[in-house]
Amino acid sequence: MGIEGSNYTAVIRGGPSWLRETENLVIGMQNTRYLALASLSFLLYDILNTISLEKKHVWSTPWNFGRIAFHLNRIFAPTIQIIQIVSLFRFRPSPRFCVITSGIYTWGTCIIVAGVLTVLIARVWLLYFRKPWILVALLSLGALVSLPPILVISVAFKQDVHIYRNPAPDIIPGCLFGGLSKWSWVPYLGSTLYETLLFILTIYKAYTVEYELPIINRLYRDGTYYFVVVLAANIFTMAGSKVRLISGCATGSGFLGSIMSAMCSRMLLSTKSIGPLRLHNRD
Repeated sequence: MGIEGSNYTAVIRGGPSWLRETENLVIGMQNTRYLALASLSFLLYDILNTISLEKKHVWSTPWNFGRIAFHLNRIFAPTIQIIQIVSLFRFRPSPRFCVITSGIYTWGTCIIVAGVLTVLIARVWLLYFRKPWILVALLSLGALVSLPPILVISVAFKQDVHIYRNPAPDIIPGCLFGGLSKWSWVPYLGSTLYETLLFILTIYKAYTVEYELPIINRLYRDGTYYFVVVLAANIFTMAGSKVRLISGCATGSGFLGSIMSAMCSRMLLSTKSIGPLRLHNRD
């Protein structure tokens, strides 16, 4: 439908400010859809690109924490991304549809982040020779750093976030929400701080260990790659949430979840691929 449609005409009659606001909304939603599609494409490409490694190092291994985490990460992240893309491209969605899909996306992203953090915790715990008190300390710190932002955002969203009336429903697809930009950066801060802590612990162990093992070097290398890439994605998400034209793009495109999922899969594959080397060094 062209810009001569009735809904767009109504916006024009509202004056220049309404026209400008609608134009910004069109651009913002378009950016969100493009980045959502790019994020899904990146995720699927990464899966196809590493499928040979998956067959070699995962499919033949027994079912344990690493394999379960790997398969859940491979399946869950693209599923959440597809659901979000459907909601972004749907014209005239009902309020119920918006509430359900936004809930799936929000809590699905939380599950993706929690799953990736669990893998990171397991890696650090392995570096510290699986000492029980290390695991308890890591889990306690994770709860201490991550839960307060989630509680704050839950209360704030309940009070401030509302479904925004679409000024041009025949032109702008997707669900529109108001009141998001004020608080949407808060949950990402907790996970970023915790990931930074885990990275510091990884560096410390890598540089203070008395002897070198391939597994320690691999955990350090992969942890560094993960931290740099995901930190950049987190900064984009938090900073972008404060910029009006890209706020929806930063927090509603699934970009961060896709990046974390892909990096997590690659870390798990890399760790599994070194198994024979680790056993050889022990002999």
